[in-house]
Amino acid sequence: WDGKFEFAFTPGVSDRRGFLLVDSIGPDELRLIGSGNVHFSKEFLRRVYRGTAWYQAMEQAKSLAKSRGVKDWKKICKDELGQSPGKLPAEAFENARLMYPSLANGLARLFLGKDVYPGVPSVSELCQRIQGAL
Repeated sequence: WDGKFEFAFTPGVSDRRGFLLVDSIGPDELRLIGSGNVHFSKEFLRRVYRGTAWYQAMEQAKSLAKSRGVKDWKKICKDELGQSPGKLPAEAFENARLMYPSLANGLARLFLGKDVYPGVPSVSELCQRIQGAL
């Protein structure tokens, strides 16, 4: 879908600076979209919480923080609106836990011809699981 890479300048030779990658490259930086238009990143976790009282309070807290010129919307959400996120459902937690090994296996199959994490669902299988849970 899209992605971001963060670099820093490094000292160079003859007034030419180099570049150095300073952040990880993974599903959260790349915002991958899998089969069934499933967000194969932390976005699927955000979707788990949409429609909850906490999510509505979070949106309200962000608006209040902006109107007040403060950055700490989390404090407003918790202290003033009395909301914090509920525990992540077990199925969503398990799908999140499997995301990185599933991607690693997909890449390992392409480049090594084998899985590096046995017993982990493929990316397409995990996308189906995530889609079914939302």
